[in-house]
Amino acid sequence: MFLPMLALTFVHSASVGWWLVLFATIYSISAALTSPAWGSIMAEVVPEHLRGRYFSLRGRYSTLSNTIAFLAAGVFSHFSGAQIALGFCHSFRRRLFSQNGLDRAAHPTL
Repeated sequence: MFLPMLALTFVHSASVGWWLVLFATIYSISAALTSPAWGSIMAEVVPEHLRGRYFSLRGRYSTLSNTIAFLAAGVFSHFSGAQIALGFCHSFRRRLFSQNGLDRAAHPTL
């Protein structure tokens, strides 16, 4: 979804905002659909006596990093003007890095 959002920076139309909202919504829904699978995999990998602590710390750090990233993106877009495409490229690159890490993780055998 980052590539269509990136492409919107080159479109000069009154409807570009609606397209951005649509792509962001599709991105959020697709990310939410993978969350239960990720949770069940992690529940099998993390020992039972550590699950509460692990998931609480994971949630805390995830919320903190999302908040920092949200604020940094707002500051970046405010001061960069037309350089918003650079931010989308960086986000796309970080998402690929994350996916690479997930692909390398050991998966439990069923």
